[in-house]
Amino acid sequence: MEEENYVVGLDIGASKVSAAVGEIQSDGSLKIVGFHEKSVFPEDEAIKNGEIENAKRTTELIDEVLQELSDNLDFNLESVNVNYANPDISGHSHKGKVTKSGDNKQIQQADVDKLINDVRVTFKTQPGRVVLHCMPQDFYVNDVKAGEKVVGKFGVQIGGDFLFSYLKK
Repeated sequence: MEEENYVVGLDIGASKVSAAVGEIQSDGSLKIVGFHEKSVFPEDEAIKNGEIENAKRTTELIDEVLQELSDNLDFNLESVNVNYANPDISGHSHKGKVTKSGDNKQIQQADVDKLINDVRVTFKTQPGRVVLHCMPQDFYVNDVKAGEKVVGKFGVQIGGDFLFSYLKK
């Protein structure tokens, strides 16, 4: 599957977490090619009355839905559009960068993973808030914007713009 021809939507609702994949048609319309949902039960202790009660469990439910959808389509979901209406959720932009070590200047997935992990570890949220998700938005190689896909490009430094979503505890 050509990933740039697909759009992924995720909805976090009061009773379920659902996701759909749509294929962008040549006329601009969208054809739904995949859908998966997981009901949220009180014993899940994740979402109650439309509000996230347990960020860790809610994140696990989201991961389960996206993984199942990805597995069913044999498709790597790299970008997801999220819908969750709650005034307690906020977003914050953050930048990060790492310098490659060694002689290999070709960017590997491990370099991207290290950058994402470093950004997650160093991001400081306001007191009384918990991070729900860290979403890469754009990557940079040697301070030049390189888009969403940087694996295979050459450079000594990889950076990125990230959007953190977080919730009041």
